[in-house]
Amino acid sequence: MLIARVAFMLIALNLAVTAALDASAASINFSGTVEGSSISIDATPALPCPPCYYPYLELNNGNFTATAVDGFNSLTGVSPSNIALTVGRLAAVAFSTDPTGCTYPNCQTLTQSYEAFSSASQINLLLDGSTVATAAPGVFSVVLVTNPVSPSFLTETGSGTAQVMSGSGAFYEELLTQSGGTGKVLFNFTNFTPISSGLFDVAGTMTVVPEPTTASLFILGLASVMVGRQRLT
Repeated sequence: MLIARVAFMLIALNLAVTAALDASAASINFSGTVEGSSISIDATPALPCPPCYYPYLELNNGNFTATAVDGFNSLTGVSPSNIALTVGRLAAVAFSTDPTGCTYPNCQTLTQSYEAFSSASQINLLLDGSTVATAAPGVFSVVLVTNPVSPSFLTETGSGTAQVMSGSGAFYEELLTQSGGTGKVLFNFTNFTPISSGLFDVAGTMTVVPEPTTASLFILGLASVMVGRQRLT
């Protein structure tokens, strides 16, 4: 029993360490626009709006400017307005509803997921007009709230992942260091608002996925050993 309690305390400690690490992760806030094209008629529910919201089979021509930078020493003194982000062509790969199989107005949310369409789908981060890092996108999802009684009715948010594959300069080297060499970053979109049919105003954050600390790995390893011993007893 004592071993199990200690193991539980170690796991809780590891969660605290991980949370602190995530809270200190370097990030860049951004805002800009992205285009949608090729509406999926089959998946479009009977929403009370023109087909300006959802769902597009492609997202492309994303152009963003940084609004704030946090945690990047290499960008100290750099104006956020000198940092840009571009996103190439993303193609829809999945459509889902919550609850599964529902139709408007009986759905809570609709989700359209996208991934890279081709090599032109890359994400570029530019500093003073020059590309300093290029990333391959993973899966990006856009979620539309379709519950008519929700205060967020017809609002959209999103999230996605990407992996920096190449780059140069101090920023690129720092990003690799902070991610433990993986180059992994997370994107969270706080709004995905239609400006007109096929054009969206987007704001969000790119956050580096931090490298697990040596302490965190040690704590998890020790907890695993203790749990194993508990099972043997």
